[in-house]
Amino acid sequence: MRHKISILQFTILLFSTFTVYANDSTARIGAGGLTFTKTDDIRMTNEKLTISTESIVVKYRFLNESNSPVSSIVAFPMPSFRWNAGQSALDANVGPIESFIVSVDGHKVATKTESKALLKEIDITNSLRKIGLSNEQIFRTFAFADMELEVSKKQLKQLKKLGAFGVAFPEWVVSETAYWKQIFPAKQEIRVEHSYKPMKGQVFTNVIPNTPLTQSELAVSSILDDSTDRSCLAEGALDAIAKKIDLLGKKGAKSVQVYLNDVEYILGTARNWKGPISDFTLDIVKENPDSIVSLCFPGKPVRVDDKTIRFHFDNFIPPDRVWVNFYTFFPYP
Repeated sequence: MRHKISILQFTILLFSTFTVYANDSTARIGAGGLTFTKTDDIRMTNEKLTISTESIVVKYRFLNESNSPVSSIVAFPMPSFRWNAGQSALDANVGPIESFIVSVDGHKVATKTESKALLKEIDITNSLRKIGLSNEQIFRTFAFADMELEVSKKQLKQLKKLGAFGVAFPEWVVSETAYWKQIFPAKQEIRVEHSYKPMKGQVFTNVIPNTPLTQSELAVSSILDDSTDRSCLAEGALDAIAKKIDLLGKKGAKSVQVYLNDVEYILGTARNWKGPISDFTLDIVKENPDSIVSLCFPGKPVRVDDKTIRFHFDNFIPPDRVWVNFYTFFPYP
């Protein structure tokens, strides 16, 4: 017998094929906002990406192979996030953009942010502004942070007509991109590093040891009603999780809470640079040695230490995204 309870939390193992925030990309500012462009001059010679539930750290080396300096906008898109009904009146729906820090050759760089409200992938930001919502309401409180309407009856009617408000909650998602202007000197390499705190999803499931465990009984996503296995759970991690639960049962646990924390990272924008990534490393750092990580990614990882696994590639063409599921276990007598 399994009892699934949805809140916000998560856990860990690991796998291979492909599946949390984003790679740098060249971009331009157009009439419709920030758009991504492809460069034939600048190569990403090295990327070291480290993903955990508490931080994302990315270190790059870029080489301008042309004979002239190149001035470009560099953009870093974040995964979108929805309104969180669990926030209190004192909280806003704070995304990872607030903790985003960039340095170039060791010097901190100021960034700007482009924010959009999307409804079924359509930008409705201006429509929400015309209704009278502030940027704070659109991108942070979603106008309903304390479960009480902060809009007038007229505005609520307009939101429902727009399709932006459902039975009880706002329907739009927030998409944000950090960007800055960068000069790439001719025939020179520069070092870019950035870090931020990811917006991790959180869910837990109660499991009874020594009973059959199927994928449908274990959370694969923190998104409610989403059973899509984007982290290749069925290809190995599920068996490892079942063995872990049964082992805890043999040690006296009557039930085990399996916490899932999932993190999404956007990789595909790295394809906007010249050629493949010359030298690419992905490190996944678990919460603790007993956690299990599940992700789809090409190649076979190696164990760096009791908490870290590593993928390494030469001339790497990245997939669009990677979803990392971290599973952690709490036994109860």
